[in-house]
Amino acid sequence: KMQRFGLGPLPNFLRQVAPKPLDVLKPAVIGFYRMYPGDELGRGSSKGGGKGGAVRDAGGSMGKRQAGLEEEYFHRKEKEQMEEMKKHLKSEVKFHEEQIERHKEALRRSLKNLDNID
Repeated sequence: KMQRFGLGPLPNFLRQVAPKPLDVLKPAVIGFYRMYPGDELGRGSSKGGGKGGAVRDAGGSMGKRQAGLEEEYFHRKEKEQMEEMKKHLKSEVKFHEEQIERHKEALRRSLKNLDNID
């Protein structure tokens, strides 16, 4: 089953892994929409800089700097989100491994009780 978020369908497995899947995808999607061959961010309105405020509309070195800072921010944010997801998945794996051990113990006890009955 797929769910639509305005950016296209998002698979269920991705929604289960990430608490807020769009937050994880935003930096990548923004980068894909803004970076296309032949254009450079921050060059001004309709020149790859888009409508990003007065500084970016003006273009020039300040626009390029602003675009660079924005890209750096999204890159850093994406890295933080990936680390959070990795940490969450590790804790989930640990939890399930503990559950497996508890179930193995319960199974051993049940088999022992079954042997004692005979």
